[in-house]
Amino acid sequence: MARPTATFLDEPAAQLAPEPVNWPFKVETLSEILGQEDEPLDVVIGDKGEGAILTRDGKGGIAAGTGLGKTNTALRLSRCLCEGSPFLGYPIPTPHTVLYLALEGSPRALHRRLRKIWAGADSDAIARFLFAHGTLNLADAGDFDRLDEWLYGMHPDVLIIDPLRDAHPWDENSSSEMAELTKLLDVIIRRHECAIIFCHHDRKRPPFTRQDTGTDRVRGSTALTGWLTFCLTIDREPGNIKDRFVFTWAKTRDAEELLPPLVVDFQRDTLDFAIVEGAAIGGKVSDDAILTAIFQNGGSMRGTALIQGFVHGAGASERTTRERLRALVNVGRLIQYMAPADMKTQAKSYRLPDEEQLEVDL
Repeated sequence: MARPTATFLDEPAAQLAPEPVNWPFKVETLSEILGQEDEPLDVVIGDKGEGAILTRDGKGGIAAGTGLGKTNTALRLSRCLCEGSPFLGYPIPTPHTVLYLALEGSPRALHRRLRKIWAGADSDAIARFLFAHGTLNLADAGDFDRLDEWLYGMHPDVLIIDPLRDAHPWDENSSSEMAELTKLLDVIIRRHECAIIFCHHDRKRPPFTRQDTGTDRVRGSTALTGWLTFCLTIDREPGNIKDRFVFTWAKTRDAEELLPPLVVDFQRDTLDFAIVEGAAIGGKVSDDAILTAIFQNGGSMRGTALIQGFVHGAGASERTTRERLRALVNVGRLIQYMAPADMKTQAKSYRLPDEEQLEVDL
């Protein structure tokens, strides 16, 4: 089977018949459109209203930095899809069959995660989950054809690729190369009538950048991020609480309204996420962001400038920023001192230790 390619109409417009046979477009008058009722969405994940987070032909992404739980989130979502149970509080009206392609990680570690996540699940839900661990190159015709045959045999409602970067050889910052990738993913969606969700990485952001930056924060060209119908991003909660995260719906094309971000606690014993009701969400102040800001300022920085940078540039609270600075000083990753010019005001400054300077530089 040859690798699928897009088909284009090359004939000049003057040579086309007035009523082309098998023309894929239906021309309608505005009166006809206004007189019709909207077709219902084929909802996979609902938005608690008449819209959807994911439809049967949807294209979703779960994006986060390294170690922030993309795989745990995707695996937990898989169980919810197979059970027809809510995901992060959003309804999944009917159970679905899921094919999960794990392209990184050891089989042992993945199997241990699966045992925790699927503990107590009923046999019908378990039977709907299909798992494969290996390699995949969508740019290779042989790999694409083998995946195509798998999908014809398994008939999944949702295909999950974890992570996307291991499924192709192309430059994710190139619009033309990402257009090649999304064409192939669209072929899969059309041929097999399944939704696709992939795990992906955030791009590195400079210091003093607001947390809520939509899909601009997701690594790759707009040919990829614009293709998505939903994108869920994950950050550490800006406070000092272990295993607390912020889940943000950075994009939800088919939802009726904007969906609010969620603060969640990660439960390591079950690899589940519990929503923290009423939790306030501030700007992100990570240790790396603070260290990078000081490094880019030459290795030292006045505390007032640093704090105001995060307060006004990243939407963080002054209290949160001061707490992170104190924590970094306490563990020796920052050195607090007072510059001679600040003796009268007692303003504090911060500098990187030599080993921290080297680590950031690398």
